[in-house]
Amino acid sequence: MTTADQCEVDAFLAARGFSQSGASRRKLAGGGRHEVYLVEEGARKAVLKLHAAPGNTATLDSFEHELRCHRFLAAHLPEHVTALLGAEPSSRALLFEWVEGTRPCAEQIDSALMEKMALFLIAANRPELHARAAEADIPFASEHGLSAWQHLRNAEQRIAALLAASGEDPNASEMKDFVRDELSSSLQVWQSRCRTQEFDHSTSQVFSPSDFGFHNVLLRGDGRCSFLDFEHAGWDDPAKLVADFILQPDFVLSPSLAGSFAEELARSGCFGHSLLGAVNSLLPVQAVKWTCIVLNPFLAPGRDAAALGSRLEKAKAYWQKVRSR
Repeated sequence: MTTADQCEVDAFLAARGFSQSGASRRKLAGGGRHEVYLVEEGARKAVLKLHAAPGNTATLDSFEHELRCHRFLAAHLPEHVTALLGAEPSSRALLFEWVEGTRPCAEQIDSALMEKMALFLIAANRPELHARAAEADIPFASEHGLSAWQHLRNAEQRIAALLAASGEDPNASEMKDFVRDELSSSLQVWQSRCRTQEFDHSTSQVFSPSDFGFHNVLLRGDGRCSFLDFEHAGWDDPAKLVADFILQPDFVLSPSLAGSFAEELARSGCFGHSLLGAVNSLLPVQAVKWTCIVLNPFLAPGRDAAALGSRLEKAKAYWQKVRSR
C-alpha cells in the first residue's frame, strides 16, 4: 500500500470513529487478491477489506460488485449478513461489523446446518425480494452460466488456460497430461450428453452468493449463521449454485447431505421446476471446473515446484473423490 493509499484508508477509518493513534490493525488470513484486516480500538471491532485493482479481464470491478450485493442483502436480510459500516471507492475500502463466531468444523456440518444454509438462499430468493433485486440492478454472478453451453464454455476456458500454462518442468507436464486425459475427456462425454438432450436444465435465474460454502459462513453463539463475501454474487443458474456448493473442494458434501440441501431448496419453489434433475446433470461439468480451480497455482508467476507437485496430487485426489461420489 502506498503512502497516499494509507492516508486515504486512515481518513476513511477516522470518519467512522477509529482514531489513527488509538486503533490497531491486524491482517487476517484469506481474502485472496485482497487485504482483510481486523480493526480494533478499545472494545470496538470492525473488518476492513481493501480490494485489489481489477484485473484486465474483469467485466465488473470486484469492489463495486461486492458493494452492490452486500448493500442489498444487508438492507433486506440483516439477520443473515454482517452490517456494512462504510465504503470508500477511492481507496477501494469496505468496512463491515465484526461478528463473533467460528467457521464450521467437519463435526458441525450436519442436516441442521444444511437447513440453515438453505434457508438463507430461500430468503434471498423469495418472490418479493427477487423483484427488488432486479430493480436494484444486481449484476450477474462471476462466471455465471444460464445455459448448458455457458457452463461448458466456462470449463473449456479453464482447461485451455491450464494447457497453455508456461513451464516445462515435470510437474507442469504431468498436470497437462492429467488435464487432457481426465478433465478434457470427461468434458467431451458431458458435451455429447448435451447434444443427445440428456441434460435436464432449469432456465430460471436466481440470486446466488456464488462463492457459497462453509469458508464464508460464521456460526454465532446464539445459533444463527452470518454469511460473508459477496464479491462474486449475483444472478446465476440455480443448478450451478447447488452443484458448486456440493462440490466445494474443502468439504465435498455426502450424497445424503447434498440431497437434503437440494430438496429443501426444491420444496421452496424459488429455484425452478426441475432443480434436482438439473443439479444431477450439471455435477460432472462443475467437478471439472473445480478440479481446474484446484490447479490454479500452475497459472501463477514465480510458482514453487515442490508446492505444485503437492497441488497436483490434491487435484487428482479431489477428482477421484467427486467422480466416485
